[in-house]
Amino acid sequence: MVVVADDAALPREKGITGARGVAGTVFVHKVAGALASAGHDLDTVVQGAKCTANAVKTLGVALEAVTVPGASIRNDRLDGADIVEIGMGIHGEPGMKQTSMMQSKEFAKIMVDTVRDFGRLSDEDGHTVLPLFEKGDVVSYLESSSVGCS
Repeated sequence: MVVVADDAALPREKGITGARGVAGTVFVHKVAGALASAGHDLDTVVQGAKCTANAVKTLGVALEAVTVPGASIRNDRLDGADIVEIGMGIHGEPGMKQTSMMQSKEFAKIMVDTVRDFGRLSDEDGHTVLPLFEKGDVVSYLESSSVGCS
């Protein structure tokens, strides 16, 4: 089994909620799929997926709280005029903090510092942070639920 726990929002010691899989699962699936498509055996696919899962760290910013499809009440935790949450879980679980809206460069600094300091990526080891975009790309809205609106 491969466990993806890329969320840098919560300390690992926080128990099960400190080991959430979020956007990094995309990288793990891509690596596993590429290895399987290339004809590698299951052990090699699992080894590649585990290696990727151990290396990837992510952190997001939520402008709205997610309401899980089928929930009896709407999650209105971020309905304040100017409130965002750094590190919210994909099902609306609390992240590392709520804050007022700020400039994108301020969010970027918090996010890069948090991911860098989380313990898996460090300059001393020669690792780099791999963004999910390239220079010149446009940032787009990404829906966190594949079966309903949030």
